Amino acid sequence: PVTIERVIRQIRMKHDLEEASLRGRRLYELSFSVAKERKVDALGGRLVEGVTELIGVEQSVLYLVNGAGEVAFVWSHGVDTDHGQFTRPVDGLGVLAAAYSAKQPVVLEEPQTHPQWPLTPWLHSSVRHMLCAPLTMQEEMEGALCLINKRNRQAFTQEDIDTVSTLAVHVGVAIDNARFLETKEQQAVTDSLTGVYNHMEFQKHLSEEIERSRRFGKEFSLLMLDLDHFKMVNDTCGHQVGDSILKNIAHNLRGHLRAVDKVFRYGGEEFAVILPETGDRGAKVISEEIRRSI
Repeated sequence: PVTIERVIRQIRMKHDLEEASLRGRRLYELSFSVAKERKVDALGGRLVEGVTELIGVEQSVLYLVNGAGEVAFVWSHGVDTDHGQFTRPVDGLGVLAAAYSAKQPVVLEEPQTHPQWPLTPWLHSSVRHMLCAPLTMQEEMEGALCLINKRNRQAFTQEDIDTVSTLAVHVGVAIDNARFLETKEQQAVTDSLTGVYNHMEFQKHLSEEIERSRRFGKEFSLLMLDLDHFKMVNDTCGHQVGDSILKNIAHNLRGHLRAVDKVFRYGGEEFAVILPETGDRGAKVISEEIRRSI
């Protein structure tokens, strides 16, 4: 009997080691996969899908909070609800905000007893257990990762807590990096003063629109705008006033155009607008509206 018990213990230890090794490898693979993403949106989607499989849960939710304390971005996997349910001040997320508020991982074995439970009615029918870990970026709390219900219907273990906490650290760094890259990419294609596309992007988009027009036989229109007497404004009132005028012009242009239309700063006081699938008659109407408004 003693020998049999020893063999059973050894088998169990081997099994536990193999499970730990497998989870460690999967954690590394998921962390590496997330770290490679250059876009925050793609990163969030990959994370919630990956962690759902890694821990073996039914649902997962990742959210980020902006400087005003409001939920700005939400990703989920397995959650049958509109993401609009999450768009609110973080305090209104109820149990989903437990780890964010506590600034440390939180396990809720009986979430129904949590004082914030009434604030999340859309989760009432599905939640048995919950594990949430906060996301810290630049030493600031910026969101949380929440896992709901293990598929084996067991409670979350210490190993689950350690795994999700480790993943949350990697995710915080990855989101910071992705945000930095997105900012740099945006700066590379936009005019720093007006916020519209720059001249280089104009050349690129114009070539693409010409090719699309040739391939599919579609019309498009190109508007070229030059502000009259702009040098006189700069000479008389100063460049700060001139810069303010250029910003207002760019804002004015965007306000008169469709989402598919694109505005560019062509140079100095010159702007360009590309109007996809717009003929000369439509372009003339839009041009006159813009001219009168300016």
